[in-house]
Amino acid sequence: MIENKKLNFKILDKVINFLSYRIRSSKEVSDRMGIYLTKEKISEGEKEAVKSWINAELKSLGMIDDHKFATTFVEEKAHSKKPLSKLAIKNYLFKRGISKEIIEDVLKDYTKTYEMASAMIIAEKKLGIMRKGLDKITVKRKLISYLIGKGFSPESVYAVVDTKFKVK
Repeated sequence: MIENKKLNFKILDKVINFLSYRIRSSKEVSDRMGIYLTKEKISEGEKEAVKSWINAELKSLGMIDDHKFATTFVEEKAHSKKPLSKLAIKNYLFKRGISKEIIEDVLKDYTKTYEMASAMIIAEKKLGIMRKGLDKITVKRKLISYLIGKGFSPESVYAVVDTKFKVK
């Protein structure tokens, strides 16, 4: 029993260190715990008991909160130099184990304005990279396909391209 408590606190210490770098989703923490526990010579039942105890401890301390993780991620990406489209944010959060309800709740505030601003930033960067020798139609076509490939909605993409090329 004492050995089990030592293991619990050893793994808890490692997980808290893992959480100290940035906010994480509960799936990321659970996956990392699995990695830490594979190194220990204990049964699967004991591993699950350790995982559930650590999850309960971290939730009681407020260190794991999927809604907070998703909100923070969306806010960071909405105001960053490397913005993401709404679709890319959804995919990222889904891969991190965030439920669809939380994703939809967090993204309801992600308006068309944010998406347009993000697409504009990416379009400006891409236009700076594109070769200057290309004709206007080719540049527009490449920019449209690039932005749609990044996950932006066609309405946002065409509005941004029209703004960039002053088309009315």
